[in-house]
Amino acid sequence: MKPRKKRKPDFRRIGPSQTYSVNELAEAVQRTPATVRRWIREGMPTLDGLKPIVIDGAQAKNWLKQQWSSRKMPTLPGEAHCFTCKKSRPFTEGTRTMKQTSAKVLTETGNCAVCGRIMNQFASAKSVSLLDTRNERKSANSAA
Repeated sequence: MKPRKKRKPDFRRIGPSQTYSVNELAEAVQRTPATVRRWIREGMPTLDGLKPIVIDGAQAKNWLKQQWSSRKMPTLPGEAHCFTCKKSRPFTEGTRTMKQTSAKVLTETGNCAVCGRIMNQFASAKSVSLLDTRNERKSANSAA
C-alpha cells in the first residue's frame, strides 16, 4: 500500500541558501509542479526576469510558513473552533465534557454558546494538567 502524503509540505526539505526551478522545488516538498505553479500565481516570490522560473529557497520557505500559519485559528482555554460560526467560540455552560481518548490525548466536547452546534477541541493531557495547576495557583493567590 502506498504511504499517505502529508497535507502540509515539509519546510525543512527546502534549503534556504539554494535556488530552485519549479520541478526541483516540487520534488523537494513532494508535490507536483502544478502545485508549485499555483503557489507562484498565489504570490510566492520568484527571481524576476529569469526563464525558466527560479525560486529562492529562503523566500519560498518563509512564504509557505506564512501561508500555513495564516490558516490557524487560535483558541483560548474553554473555547473551540465552531465550524458553523467559523470562529473560536466558548462552550455553553454545563455542556463541556472531557474524555481521555488515549494515554496522551484528551477530547473536549460541548455546544457552541452562539449557535448550539457540537464542537470538539483536542488537547494533550500534559497541557491540560499545566492549565489546571496555573488556575489553582491563581485561585489560591486571589483567596489569600
